[in-house]
Amino acid sequence: MEDDFQDAKEICHLDKGPVTCWNSWHRWSVITMVAYAFLAVTAALERAAQVGRNDPAEADLAPPSAATNFSACYGP
Repeated sequence: MEDDFQDAKEICHLDKGPVTCWNSWHRWSVITMVAYAFLAVTAALERAAQVGRNDPAEADLAPPSAATNFSACYGP
């Protein structure tokens, strides 16, 4: 779980939000976590599409790592 928060800080700038009260922090954290989830799902779908185009024996059913999420969205 801590790794996911660290990745969200790096990729979605979870720690850069305008925090003046509880409401603004809550809104910012929800928005960034939704963005991070979108990037993770998009990366997983892209990875599944690439595996589908290649040999099915190469299919890796493990969830993608944060590095894979980042590189799938932003390039190598």
